[in-house]
Amino acid sequence: MARRLRSECCDRRLRAGRQPVFAHHSATATYIHGQVVKIEGTLKEFVWRNPHSFMKVEAVDKNGEKQIWVIEGAAPQQLSEEA
Repeated sequence: MARRLRSECCDRRLRAGRQPVFAHHSATATYIHGQVVKIEGTLKEFVWRNPHSFMKVEAVDKNGEKQIWVIEGAAPQQLSEEA
């Protein structure tokens, strides 16, 4: 009951503000900018979903250690051949 009450109060506060809300991650905090990174490795997983697709690539670094790189791509609609 307490959870439901808190949820309803939060919902009312959000509706009362009537301000548009935009939620998106910060590109500056998330990505490497101004640098080209070349990765050669094995594609371990391809996640095909909205709003972004993801690829996991296993590559060996300069010390010979295996690293998993997570690469974020465009939405599936943008990657499909029909787009």
